[in-house]
Amino acid sequence: MRVLHLVGRSHRRGAEQVARELAAELDQRGHGNRLRAVSLGHEGDRTPDLEPLVAHVGQRPAQLLRAVAALRADLRREPVDVVLAHGAAAAYVAALAARWGGRGRPKVVWQTTSGLSAPSFGRVQRSFWRLVLPGVDAAVALTDAIGRELRHFGYRGPMWSIPNARRSERFAGLDRAEAARSLRAELGIGSDVAVLGLVGYLVEVKQPVDAVAVLAAVRAEGTDAHLVLAGAGPMEGAVRAAAAASDVAGHVTLLGHRDDVEVVLGGIDVLVLTSRFEGVPGVLVEAAMAACPAVTYPVGDVAEVVVDGETGVIVAEATPAAVAGAVAALLADPARRRSLGDAAREHGRRFAMDAVADRYEHHLTALLAHPRT
Repeated sequence: MRVLHLVGRSHRRGAEQVARELAAELDQRGHGNRLRAVSLGHEGDRTPDLEPLVAHVGQRPAQLLRAVAALRADLRREPVDVVLAHGAAAAYVAALAARWGGRGRPKVVWQTTSGLSAPSFGRVQRSFWRLVLPGVDAAVALTDAIGRELRHFGYRGPMWSIPNARRSERFAGLDRAEAARSLRAELGIGSDVAVLGLVGYLVEVKQPVDAVAVLAAVRAEGTDAHLVLAGAGPMEGAVRAAAAASDVAGHVTLLGHRDDVEVVLGGIDVLVLTSRFEGVPGVLVEAAMAACPAVTYPVGDVAEVVVDGETGVIVAEATPAAVAGAVAALLADPARRRSLGDAAREHGRRFAMDAVADRYEHHLTALLAHPRT
């Protein structure tokens, strides 16, 4: 089968990474896969293997309609059997392009990357979206909760429950001791310094400043700790300012975008996730595969990946103080930290891309076997 993976933006982050890795997995099975993005990355960036349909950053309705026209032209030039839309903007564009595409149009599958109760889905947006939903032939819900929200949103078509995933090959043979030595050498710190990490796009919803507050609280309790942030974004300045204000500037390192996230996760002692809103964070899947315990705010569907008290910690309150308390306890107990990491790695097997790709292949093949009525 021929699959076009359409993502929201031309950058390498959560949904975009899933699309790239799923396409690679399906390629290995003999299917034809290609990738496109709706628009440029948040900062106007353009990733070579995710060519945008339109060369602008904005994704307002009028701008998305330009992407619809561009996708229709793309599909005329290079037809596919199915458009797998990763995320809301991609689904919006794909559904309209296919709906206006006439006979022989491809099937459209919407992979919902997060819950639909996010602030971006207000009353007006929901009303307009209900006009688009008839163009969606099937939907993927990463969790049961997301599936229920999708039904409440108004979708009545076929729904597949398939978890978030990552290719596990990147984490095979990862030596945490060696990764820890390498990371500390890069940071110029000693082996006795604990390292916390936050991985992700540095935007307000990720609340990276909270991670700085966590570090400050841990250090205030007498633990020599350092914080690394792997990722770029508009909150970099705010992170530096918060570190200076908390007198921990010398203990915070912004690594920028990293293509070796597995090495970063292998080298840190604890991952912290301080987001205000999440779906099923891919970074938690990656942390599990790297045997890195995570301490996270109780947001979204983090419990799908982190088994509280067994593979990591989900704090009761979304506050830096709560995370700092849990982090300090783990840093003081290396044996428990290793136990959580080992359990996380075992639990992470259920998110391996090869197993998840089996389910996509099965559902997509069945969908294409039935002509549109």
